[in-house]
Amino acid sequence: MRRNPIYTIGYRQWEPEQLYAKVRELGALLVDCRWSRRTRRAAWSGRAFEEALGKGYLHIREWGNPRYKTGRLEVSDFATGANRLEHVLNLSGETRRRVVLMCACEDLAKCHRLVVAARLLDRWGQYGLRHLFPPHGRGQGELFREPEGEGT
Repeated sequence: MRRNPIYTIGYRQWEPEQLYAKVRELGALLVDCRWSRRTRRAAWSGRAFEEALGKGYLHIREWGNPRYKTGRLEVSDFATGANRLEHVLNLSGETRRRVVLMCACEDLAKCHRLVVAARLLDRWGQYGLRHLFPPHGRGQGELFREPEGEGT
């Protein structure tokens, strides 16, 4: 049973090097939950993440929100994406590796990655959910929600 918290991050409020450093500090796998890895800003493209993090980056299109332009929170195919992530973690022998779910959205409450995180919490029996904030600006540090009935 996995016991690490699930982390989430909205990259728009970060500088690329700070985000890479945080993921490395956590020893985490950065899971890109965007529908498309392409973006207007090259620093946030899937290719840039691959170059910076190597095997520490994974794009799961199935967790993307095909209706992101409408503001609707939807996940394309949660089960397929979860199976894919579990397969990657099992192949690497790192089933307890920390996972950081990433999308562009700053506000987790308005982002589909909250849907993905909640379903992973149910599936894996995770310890909690942490949203990572950049070391500058609003909401510095981490927001941590511990499941009811769990102690530290």
